[in-house]
Amino acid sequence: MTSIPVIQNDKWEKPTDGWVKFNCDGSFRSSTGIAGFAVLVRNQEGRMIEGSHGIFETNSALVTEAWSLREGTKLAVKKNFQNAVFQTDSSSVFSAVNSNEAKKDWCIEPIVRDIRPFLKSVPEKNVRLIIGMLTKQQIGLLPKPP
Repeated sequence: MTSIPVIQNDKWEKPTDGWVKFNCDGSFRSSTGIAGFAVLVRNQEGRMIEGSHGIFETNSALVTEAWSLREGTKLAVKKNFQNAVFQTDSSSVFSAVNSNEAKKDWCIEPIVRDIRPFLKSVPEKNVRLIIGMLTKQQIGLLPKPP
């Protein structure tokens, strides 16, 4: 598996010819414990060709991000995609999937154990970390707004 962390601008980029791109993301509201995830799959023309979404209860934004990547990789296997790019904006999930760091984040370890065999079932894949404006501020690449 080739994993490439990418700092991306605000502009979405199409996958290369013959590939599809899975944008996996989640949202969590701690006051209610309600989380939502969405997976958008686009072809080399930028057209949405598949997708998945859902709402569930959890106690962690990290679980929500991991779940979204799990659902994306699961969808790739179900639809038999051969060349796939999976994108997440969670550096913790990205690190856990690409190493043994899931043991450090015990709350996502079972989800990461689900993700890995799904990824192995996709012949050609990349897992990418997309760093948006908020994440850039969190890791110190941009100053925080006043």
